[in-house]
Amino acid sequence: MSTSTLFEKEAKALQLKKRLKSPVSYRRLPFEVFAADDTVSVDDIVSNLSVVEELKFQIDFILMVIKRPWVLSQSTSVTDTRIGVPKCWANHPVSDGAPNFFQTIHAHARSALREYPAEEKTVTKREHVNVGKSACLDAHNRARASHKSGSLEWDAGLAEDAQKWADHLANDVGHMVHAQNTGEGENLFWSMGSHVANCEDAVRAWVSEEAYYRYDHPPRTFNEFSASKAGHFTQVVWKGTRKLGVAISTKGKAPTVETFIVARYSPPGNWLGEFSENVMHP
Repeated sequence: MSTSTLFEKEAKALQLKKRLKSPVSYRRLPFEVFAADDTVSVDDIVSNLSVVEELKFQIDFILMVIKRPWVLSQSTSVTDTRIGVPKCWANHPVSDGAPNFFQTIHAHARSALREYPAEEKTVTKREHVNVGKSACLDAHNRARASHKSGSLEWDAGLAEDAQKWADHLANDVGHMVHAQNTGEGENLFWSMGSHVANCEDAVRAWVSEEAYYRYDHPPRTFNEFSASKAGHFTQVVWKGTRKLGVAISTKGKAPTVETFIVARYSPPGNWLGEFSENVMHP
């Protein structure tokens, strides 16, 4: 849908209101403020159009999200950047200043539904670090085997996408930011120290988040998911994911070399409402 005024959006929302007379499950709406409610009516959608406008969401996106559970990003609340301590950084900063929650929906839910084109990024070329494809796959698949998730296959296209984003983070951004409109799941890892981190280091950090995951109470709301701090882990072992591509980029030199690791997954994981059937107890 082409860019439209707020008035035009309101008109579309009113049409939507006529079509949907019954309340809609909060699990199917991209608004964090609704997370504690049992249901959200279309009136609630209309009343939040200003939020939608500010974040450049379209009414037809709301229609899409209502059709199925929305996807969550991989997140922890780690923000410590002390030298020598690897971080997964889940509440990754958002380049345009929008809240991380809405970045999550914008980057993953819309693109996963294949309704919007990927956003092009300008990436500076640099020397790439050998990711160690076999070791990276083995690290993922060992974790997945413990959870009866099946093995992943390496995907050159995902690896290429991951490399472009890793280079962009290292060269142009300097911190962890999720890519937007990729249609792929994504885990990010950063470290600073005397040596370049590898994919196994990243997977070990991601899988360690299992300690925070509650198999007896899978997340049912965004707040529950965010509080669990286990999103990287759940993406690694997500049963519905079948393909993997990983890339590494670096910045600086020892003893303060920074390592940026980007893992891309397809199909993406972390769909709210689908944890029970995709994250198995070992």
